[in-house]
Amino acid sequence: MATNILNALCSCNWFAAQGKNLLPAALKGSLAINRQMAFAIKCMIVFAAALLMGFGISMYYYSGLGADPNSILFQAVARLLRLSEGITTILVQLSIVAVFLLIHRKHIHVGTFIQAFCTGFGINLGMELWQAVLPAAPMFAQVLLCFGGAVT
Repeated sequence: MATNILNALCSCNWFAAQGKNLLPAALKGSLAINRQMAFAIKCMIVFAAALLMGFGISMYYYSGLGADPNSILFQAVARLLRLSEGITTILVQLSIVAVFLLIHRKHIHVGTFIQAFCTGFGINLGMELWQAVLPAAPMFAQVLLCFGGAVT
């Protein structure tokens, strides 16, 4: 808590304009390490969340009972291009990111790319898993898969 307050004070423009150095060099080094650790932890959380989201979307796809509007768009493009749903998800999301890079670049960060790739990978991984576990899913299993996709 104290390091966050000191960090906020040191990064303040007023202190920078006054030329005052509030923190000793050793403490500044630990703040840089803490920032790097925080960034790595955030990236790992986005990675895990995107994989889980992709796995949930694959439950929707494999159940055959419908999905959310974005996933239906990705599934339709996948069928049109004869690609897997995961690869199509990556391609469509990266094309949307490309448009946003032209329009509003400040909202695009590393997590955007992690999310695009990991969601597609999670979809492909989930589809292969469900095809191996439930080759011909009965209706009860389809409903459970659809419910599981909603929960994740």
